[in-house]
Amino acid sequence: MVCEQDGTHRKNELKQVVHAANPDLLFFLESKTNAEQMIKLKGFEEWVISAKFCFMSCYWSERQDKKAYGNEGILILSKIQPQKVVYGMGDEVVDEQARVVVAEFENVMLLVTYNPQGGFTKESLGLREAWETKFKAYLASVNEG
Repeated sequence: MVCEQDGTHRKNELKQVVHAANPDLLFFLESKTNAEQMIKLKGFEEWVISAKFCFMSCYWSERQDKKAYGNEGILILSKIQPQKVVYGMGDEVVDEQARVVVAEFENVMLLVTYNPQGGFTKESLGLREAWETKFKAYLASVNEG
């Protein structure tokens, strides 16, 4: 990433932020590429190794047997190998949008999600409300498990 601000150039801003923060986990929502393309990016594999990420997972929306990269999806980079990763809520309609991932580690379970937006039409608000209802039920089931 290259950006210009106040006449100065900043290269690889994301790499610099990650290096400075040194996170154990990174989650990206709605990234605009897939794992196969990302690994081909010049310097990406070297960066992942130098940042000590040992686990990478991409969960993408799938519609009519097509992956919809960049529409909905979650990318995980982790320095710790999760014991278990669960993709979706177990609902075929909701899960085609790739909006929920649970990553379980030795002492913590992380649930990563984002809700649908799609504007403020009656139809989109109805879809969002239905998603939120299903998500609340899913949270209750995760809490019980």
